[in-house]
Amino acid sequence: MNKKTNRQCSGLFLRMNDNQNEKMREYTISGNKKDGAYLSNQVREFISCDKSALYVSSAVEEMIVHIVDMNDDLEWIDVIIRYNGEYTVISMKYSGIGYNTNDDSNFNCENTGILSSISDSIDNSQILGLNNIVMTIKM
Repeated sequence: MNKKTNRQCSGLFLRMNDNQNEKMREYTISGNKKDGAYLSNQVREFISCDKSALYVSSAVEEMIVHIVDMNDDLEWIDVIIRYNGEYTVISMKYSGIGYNTNDDSNFNCENTGILSSISDSIDNSQILGLNNIVMTIKM
C-alpha cells in the first residue's frame, strides 16, 4: 500500500499523510540508553531549523530512559516524529511493561517534571499488545 500511494501512507495502520507541510521520521532502536541518546541527537538534527529542537530531543531521550529503566529486557522501541512547525508529535511503541504517564506512583522520577513542562499532552494506550505513548508539543 505504501508503494502504491507513492509513500503517502505511513505507520502500522498506513495512515495517509494529508499535511504537505508535515515532516516525518520513523526510527526503530534497540531498547537501551545508548541508542536513546543517539536518537535524541538525530531528532535534534531533524528539527534543526526550529528553537524547539532541544525540547523535542530532550523529551525523546527522557521517555526512552524511563522506558528502558522500567523494562529489564527490552528488544526494541519504535519512534515516530511528526513535525509541521506548529506542533510536534512523538509516538513510541514498545513491548514490555507499560506505564500510565498520568499515574505519579508509576512515573515517579525526574522525567515527570521535565516531560510535563515540555509537553502539551501525553497519552498512553495499549494497541495490539504494544505499549503506545504519544506526546504533543506545540511550538
